Amino acid sequence: MAVSPVSAVTEFSLRPMASDDAVAGHRLTQQLGWPHTEQDWAFHLAQGQGWVAVESDGAIIATALLWFYGDDDGTLGLVIVNEAFRGKGVANALMEHTIEAAGARKIRLIATDMAVKLYQNLGFASPNQIKIAQRQGVIAGSTPLPTHDGTIVRVAREDDYACIRTLDRNAIGMDRSGVINSLLTSSTGYVLEREGCVIGSVLVRESGRGNTFGPLIARNEADVKLLLSKALSEHPGFCRIDVPEDAGSVGQWLDQNGLPVIDRGTLMQNFDNQPLKASPYKIYSLISQALL
Repeated sequence: MAVSPVSAVTEFSLRPMASDDAVAGHRLTQQLGWPHTEQDWAFHLAQGQGWVAVESDGAIIATALLWFYGDDDGTLGLVIVNEAFRGKGVANALMEHTIEAAGARKIRLIATDMAVKLYQNLGFASPNQIKIAQRQGVIAGSTPLPTHDGTIVRVAREDDYACIRTLDRNAIGMDRSGVINSLLTSSTGYVLEREGCVIGSVLVRESGRGNTFGPLIARNEADVKLLLSKALSEHPGFCRIDVPEDAGSVGQWLDQNGLPVIDRGTLMQNFDNQPLKASPYKIYSLISQALL
């Protein structure tokens, strides 16, 4: 596809992202010290679409990706500008182009402290003031919490996949079936079953420096701890989990189990709050800060 010029003054152009641009995207995240691998980049790009800013010689200097969930929703992430080109209009031009491509969809994102002002200028806000805590640590080994009253926490089977997709849709209010299907083929899943019904789940995948735990959907904090204690016991080593800070006692429990907060982001959106369909389920950890 032809490159779309931005302006002669900025000396860069925008074009759609191709699959082999994941290598350049990985280099940009390395510059920031983010833990993404090339495989992480390839996975995220395969789930959505992106754009890059390039110099006249074709060198990629910035990225932005979108993921669409159904006809009405989406998320935006992996917005990165080479540090040598910051403050030169690259981020604004790239973001305006990306947001235009989203059309009328309701877009959510997680902003670093450095990026909050940029997104505010583009019409994003954080009406609920929700922070997302990036938690990580090295888990040497742990024992699953005991279950009671017939509750079972077990590895997910293929016949659980439809339940996992439904739990995710009910908890987040968006249809992420495509992404969840991709995760189910590359992750280890765990489900919490009570009275023969699956009422909670968590997916664990190789990502970054080790394993990432999410999404995690459950009805309450006690069930979250049951799911995580089982998953953590079977995946020792480096662990990461991105948790909304309105998750109650889950944060304290993670602190006690060696997963402290090492960074925070702000959940932002470009639409007014709307009443969500009542659901007993809640998202307690994200797929990633890009995909929510």
